[in-house]
Amino acid sequence: MEWDPLTVNGIGVPEPARLSSFYGSLHRTIAEAGGDGVKVDVQSIAGALGGSTFARRCHAALEASVVAAFGCGSRCINCMCHASDALFSQRETSVVRACDDFYPADTSSHTAHLVQATYNSVLLEAFAWPDWDMFQSGVDAGAMHAAARAVSGCAVYVSDAPGAHDSSVLRRVCLESGRVPLASQPALPTRDCLLEDVAAPDGTMPLKIFTVNREEVSEGRKRERERRVVGGVLGVFNVRGARWCTRTRRYVHTDSDTASATEGRRVSTVVRPSDVETLAASLSPCDDTAVLEWVACVRVCSDGGGDAAADDVTVRRVDATRGVFVSLSPGAFAIASFSPVVRVCSSTTAVSCAALGLWELYNGNGAVLSVGVSVADRDTPRLLARLLGPGVAAFWCNQVPLTVSVDGRGVPHAAVTACTDQGGHVVTVTLPSRQTPEVDDVWEVELVW
Repeated sequence: MEWDPLTVNGIGVPEPARLSSFYGSLHRTIAEAGGDGVKVDVQSIAGALGGSTFARRCHAALEASVVAAFGCGSRCINCMCHASDALFSQRETSVVRACDDFYPADTSSHTAHLVQATYNSVLLEAFAWPDWDMFQSGVDAGAMHAAARAVSGCAVYVSDAPGAHDSSVLRRVCLESGRVPLASQPALPTRDCLLEDVAAPDGTMPLKIFTVNREEVSEGRKRERERRVVGGVLGVFNVRGARWCTRTRRYVHTDSDTASATEGRRVSTVVRPSDVETLAASLSPCDDTAVLEWVACVRVCSDGGGDAAADDVTVRRVDATRGVFVSLSPGAFAIASFSPVVRVCSSTTAVSCAALGLWELYNGNGAVLSVGVSVADRDTPRLLARLLGPGVAAFWCNQVPLTVSVDGRGVPHAAVTACTDQGGHVVTVTLPSRQTPEVDDVWEVELVW
């Protein structure tokens, strides 16, 4: 105990009867200074200082002051709170840190950070919303962390020093307005890696996490279960070779950094719609029939991952079990989205298409708010989609549309076939910037055949 600061220096705690006053004055001061929330650290120590009863009283006072100062319990991030008397005392706050801190200078910790957040979320997401901590976009692994946060379902926030941001990375996470297209549920490990040691130096399985994007809440579908899925998302990461060492109490690399070892640390897998648990029970965005086919958009990012033009992109029509092979070198990652195929029919024509989302974002499918079929003219197939923007919106079609309009105005569009399978086209259209994107960042796109 000679190194323990509580033993060496002593510590004072508020009297139980004054806990509400203590937290209330603290959070009120932060709110009056312009703060819109707090992260409360080292919560698990309360039980050690005064037992479970004291821990419960601390958390009750904490939550009451957060609601009073900031308006709701979601304005608090509970941190270092994995002790049971801390977790089970949460009533108003629901955001829980899922992992160790992000250490920008400790390169051995970066992949281990993602592993911790993923597997701890298996427990935490049952009663809380996991938080993956801040990150810095300017470090070597900044793009990997940005991609992981983009598909994690948690809030995305950075701690770069002023002027040290990597704008190319941040532009792939958020919109021009600063809004982040968040996934609709916390990311979890897929079944095939759930019981695997993905960080093992001799392993072959990458870390695979899944989540879904659901359509924007409409007046008639306010409950989560009534919001249709507009796409599933997988994040695939090569996290081999680094872990926490219990002997040295630090993060270490567990294999050699030679060229041969680096090539030997490649991992591979097949990504398919069935990896995303929620898709199995999803419904078509246009009717109540089960989705049988999806369009997979697989984006492999290496060499930093900040430049979308350098990504290796594959777009392919797949079913529930047929997927796309992915191989990752050390430090590389892939984001795969699965968009439901919609059949747009007229009296003479049947077209298959899917809304892929914003082409350059890591979670570009999260920008799709809704997809539907126009019934204005039954003789002309029309697809209507509402997307966040601005940016380059992408659609997969088995036939190139005759015209594309954005907000009712015809616009140029391009068809790309190099990255897709035979018989398919990736159609891209630019959603232009607006003078007030923070007020109105939704674009309506119509494709006509």
